[in-house]
Amino acid sequence: MRPFATNHVGGSEILRSPKRNCLTGSPVVPGDTDDVMPEFGRWQDVQRLYGIKRGTLYNLMGEGKVKSVSMRRRGNVHGCRLFYLRSIRDFLHQLLEEQDESSPNCENTLPTDPRASRRTGDDAGQAHTC
Repeated sequence: MRPFATNHVGGSEILRSPKRNCLTGSPVVPGDTDDVMPEFGRWQDVQRLYGIKRGTLYNLMGEGKVKSVSMRRRGNVHGCRLFYLRSIRDFLHQLLEEQDESSPNCENTLPTDPRASRRTGDDAGQAHTC
């Protein structure tokens, strides 16, 4: 006996389970995985996802700000370094929070005059857009 019997109704195929007399009107489709983020990725993945280039990423790794793991067999010279993507997201969120705390209420301050650096005062050479 086949595991699922099929009936053709109105031009579409309906699957019926032999154990239960359940009918389904639509075929089974895979779920949407666009929002699923992998746990680890290579530096190319980090650059594609976050725009952080390889040199900056390795500097952040050296400073201990992002986590990574090297997959290399004992005795081999070459391996594959994978970056823990959650640590990169956490680092970026931490930067965002620090910048939100340190920035004034008006964030849209744009320089208007390149000679303004010679001037003194808080508002010298800056246009406030808020």
